Order: sequence, then structure tokens, then C-alpha cells
Amino acid sequence: PDCPALPAAMHASVEDLATARASGGYLLLDVRSKLQFDMCHLPDAVSVPLDKLSASLGMIGEAAKGKKGVYVMCRRGVDSQTAARKLLKHAREGAFEG
Repeated sequence: PDCPALPAAMHASVEDLATARASGGYLLLDVRSKLQFDMCHLPDAVSVPLDKLSASLGMIGEAAKGKKGVYVMCRRGVDSQTAARKLLKHAREGAFEG
């Protein structure tokens, strides 16, 4: 398939996210559209719509500096997996260095 699923170890449950948010130190990216984000979102989420992800790599890299990790969320999970794969690819290519 064009869009293979992420390995199970990279999936997070609602409980995992709640624990991470309570402990702090994580970046939470919401890749839904701006309209969906504006309707409802977690208070600490950063809006980066999926179609703007590539253009936002610099901002994401800066926001992630010093963080323990990054959580990516969307409405049903498909867009967040796509975004996570893109972020991993760019990280392997050194897009977040320097």
C-alpha cells in the first residue's frame, strides 16, 4: 500500500497521551484542518495542518528542541500516521539539525 501503517510501538493510546501531557516536556501536533482545530482542540496542542506540514518543518524543529518526544494527532488516525511518517523521514534526512 502507498500508506503503510506505523509500527505498533509508535502508536499511542489516550492513556499514553494523558500521561505524557501530565508529565510535560512533549510537543503535541494537531494535523487536522484549521477549521477543525478552531472548533475544538487540546489546550497545549500546536496546529500544523497536514497540507502545511512540509512548509512548517523549521517551526516544528524549533518547537521540538529540548522535548522528550512529539505526539501527532488528528481526527481518526490516518492523517497523524501520514504526518508521523513525513516527520520521521525528514528527521532521518537531517531536516531538524542545526
